Amino acid sequence: MRISSVTVKNLFGMFNHKVDLRLDDRVTIIHGLNGVGKTAILRLIDGIVNRQASELLSIPFKEFRIDFDNKSYLSVKKKVYYFEDENLEDHENETIFFS
Repeated sequence: MRISSVTVKNLFGMFNHKVDLRLDDRVTIIHGLNGVGKTAILRLIDGIVNRQASELLSIPFKEFRIDFDNKSYLSVKKKVYYFEDENLEDHENETIFFS
């Protein structure tokens, strides 16, 4: 089973990317302007494959999906819920749920 494509939605709150891997050539080059998410996509793949939840938590995205050559896929959707509390700073009251 090999990865055939990777899709990320709302990366950094603004980018939607789909990267189709070149399975026949066994080499895929990801290129783009600085700041559009090339490294973030690789970090998300690493986070899934190596079960590193911290990678998934540290990168802002709405949905990340890995499609495999046998037509199966793995999808991670991130939702952020904000709980109001006057005693907490903005970043301390973020809770992230995966579904």
